[in-house]
Amino acid sequence: MIWMIQKNKKFKVLIIEDSMIIRTLVKTILQKDSNFEFYEAKNGKIGYERTLEILPDVILLDIMMPEMNGYEVCELLKKNKFTKEIPIIIISALDEIENKEKGFELGAVDYIIKPVEPQELVARIKTHAELYNAQKELKNYIQLFENDLKTAQTLQYAMLPKKKIYDNIELDWYFKESFNVSGDIFGVLDMTDGSKFIYVIDVSGHGAAAAMLSLLVKQEIENLIYEKKIVNISELGKYLDEKEKNIFNDGSYFTAVFFKIKKDEIKIINFGHRQPFIIRKNKKTEIIRNTNLPLGMGLIENIKNIDEISVEFNKEDMFLIYTDGLVEAHNSKKEEFSEENIINIINNLKEINPNKLVNQIKKELNLFLNNNTPEDDITIVSGIKL
Repeated sequence: MIWMIQKNKKFKVLIIEDSMIIRTLVKTILQKDSNFEFYEAKNGKIGYERTLEILPDVILLDIMMPEMNGYEVCELLKKNKFTKEIPIIIISALDEIENKEKGFELGAVDYIIKPVEPQELVARIKTHAELYNAQKELKNYIQLFENDLKTAQTLQYAMLPKKKIYDNIELDWYFKESFNVSGDIFGVLDMTDGSKFIYVIDVSGHGAAAAMLSLLVKQEIENLIYEKKIVNISELGKYLDEKEKNIFNDGSYFTAVFFKIKKDEIKIINFGHRQPFIIRKNKKTEIIRNTNLPLGMGLIENIKNIDEISVEFNKEDMFLIYTDGLVEAHNSKKEEFSEENIINIINNLKEINPNKLVNQIKKELNLFLNNNTPEDDITIVSGIKL
């Protein structure tokens, strides 16, 4: 569509030239081609004003003119935000190398020596006009794309949990996208049996496509829990794997950690995700290494094949879930942040709570990356039993 608009457009050409003979000659040449709309100005001052008025696609600019010469016009146009990108072709009888160099230094894109050769003139104007318009179309497309991404980012952040205390569970989290929007998503839901369901999702890939898929998965999780009233998290995983395989049909998939918290117990299922931590109130750390296949590929045939474990979750016990963007983050030395760094942070904290843990991990990560943007999306979710 962008290219069709470019091809069908008439290019506005402005010549700024004090010689009426040259202006008439160029006008005669260009009027033979239906691709051009011709405009003229007899001196630099009028030419500058006409440029602001019509915003041409190409300017043919003479050097030797009274009142304001071509170099001065060129310099003014390149300082104006509305005209600085318009291609300027200097058309002059001056053939000295220093004149060409000065023109290019001031921002001209081409230089034609008088007398002009008609075919060469038309070819050069078309080349620069098409390139200029293609660049404008690309910039407009990029701006629209960036606006869409900002909208998607706002939507994605709006889909995150709104509060940090859920009955007797206090949460904190860190959510960092690697490219405007994230393929990670997480949530907290109330199940119909009175339990709390906490999940973290990591869709393979990056950017807008992964973000859209993550939101689809989030919506499907909520539908299954609220519409089908599923309370068995193994069954939930099986449903998701089956329903999402039609969307994740190009080799993509998603990993997930499911926590179902009820009374003094957490039921945990890991679908190909990074291992979650259980941190006891005495700071003893348990890494839950049981895992299953990732979801979205239709590979889970029976919920009996899903490895689901239960652990005690008492007052002041904590959990930590994170996506692989955290431990696989690389610094300038190509070192990974690693699981060991997380364990050291836990051991070195004087007071353990979700806020302090998440903030310390974020601080250490930023130092590790020297505040550079990570290559992958990062989500960290921590919670404590009150």
